[in-house]
Amino acid sequence: MTMSKRLLKHLKKQARVTPDERSPEQITRFKYWQKRTMFGMMFGYATFYLVRKNISMALPGMEEELGYSNLELGLLLTGTSLVYGIGKFLNGILADHANPRWFMVIGLCLSALLNLCFGLSGAYWALLVLWLLNGWAQSMGWPPCASLLTSWYEPQRLATWWGLWNASHQIGGALVFIFGGYLVTSLGWRSVFFIPAFFALLNAVVIAFALRDRPETMGFHSPHEEEDSTLKQESTQQITINQNEDEGLSAWALTQKYILTSPMIWLVSVGNFFVYIVRIGLLDWAPKFLKDARQVDLDEAGWLVAALEIAGILGGLLAGYLADRAFKGKYSLVNGLYMVGLVLGLVLLYSPPQFLGLSPLILNALLLSIVGFLVYGPQMLTAVSAASYAPRHCAAAATGFNGLFGYTGATISGVGVGYCVDHYGWDGGLLFFLVAGVLGVASFAIAHWLDQRLSKIQA
Repeated sequence: MTMSKRLLKHLKKQARVTPDERSPEQITRFKYWQKRTMFGMMFGYATFYLVRKNISMALPGMEEELGYSNLELGLLLTGTSLVYGIGKFLNGILADHANPRWFMVIGLCLSALLNLCFGLSGAYWALLVLWLLNGWAQSMGWPPCASLLTSWYEPQRLATWWGLWNASHQIGGALVFIFGGYLVTSLGWRSVFFIPAFFALLNAVVIAFALRDRPETMGFHSPHEEEDSTLKQESTQQITINQNEDEGLSAWALTQKYILTSPMIWLVSVGNFFVYIVRIGLLDWAPKFLKDARQVDLDEAGWLVAALEIAGILGGLLAGYLADRAFKGKYSLVNGLYMVGLVLGLVLLYSPPQFLGLSPLILNALLLSIVGFLVYGPQMLTAVSAASYAPRHCAAAATGFNGLFGYTGATISGVGVGYCVDHYGWDGGLLFFLVAGVLGVASFAIAHWLDQRLSKIQA
């Protein structure tokens, strides 16, 4: 019996409550578990960032102590992004048929142990291998969250819920950049791997306590089935599939049926490719950019990049609200509008306005905040969009496929920015981001046009 068939039978056996039979006590208990699941996912994914984005704060110290070039450091980021993207897709397929709780805990523990080993190493080949392995361990963090989000929360408000969870990216990133700057300047670059790894191991225990499996395995009715019984979707999104039709199909067969043959998932993923060139490129290189091009001390640079992350929380929350309430599920339209703003923000970052009369430190913080606010809207919504174009039992695979494109973009960003900076200075690096932003606008414009055309045909 295949894994997907066993899972479907298990869910049917466990789901004992129908919408009409739910008592007030059951509704209250379900809402409690929604909140607890959200806390567990946010706390868990923020912790993943502690043992992933810490390398950004270590790059200047590694360059000074170990003598590696920007291109060599960029290859570390590039290789890891490629492994992470592939792992996100493959682990997404697996996570649709596994217990998300333990999937996430195992990945975090592996990542913490690899960080400890990385901090003890110095040879380039060892650093490269360890950080590539960490990329795979890190890829076990997103898929279980995608599976839980599409299982526990109603589809009509999925972008809003997803936007709330997405804040974990910025919370974890901000903590890394704030405390990482102090750790590097006070204890050296290796400490930024040791100390976060220790906290990650402790936090894994909290995650194991907070999370459980999908609603059906706990005796709850799926919020998707309740929504489907009362609401009629107005677009081609939020696909509802009778899982009985897919009994006996392998995980790869389901992926081929619903993911690889969907033109909308492909288009959204191409857009995500360009979003991640800017997003990951800025996060990985911003501390070094501020130090080299804007003459900002590394501990202050940590605060400035944290401002980018914090502004991203607001950008993601607003994007989710707009997508659900104002634009009624037109995710690509919202993404396109955000990307237009992002291009303008990158132009300002490339050539900072002098007429504002702000100090260089405040001006850099403001410009990075604008870029962070705008890049995290499409970063979040592309995943929601990909999940909405696939049935619920393939949501992690859909977002994993979308993530594969995103981290292919991040892969190009790592080595691309390193090459541009080595040969053309930081002006070349910023132009690299600007071109990606323009191509992102074009991608989402095409995706929105096709989505509307398909909607009219099916209507």
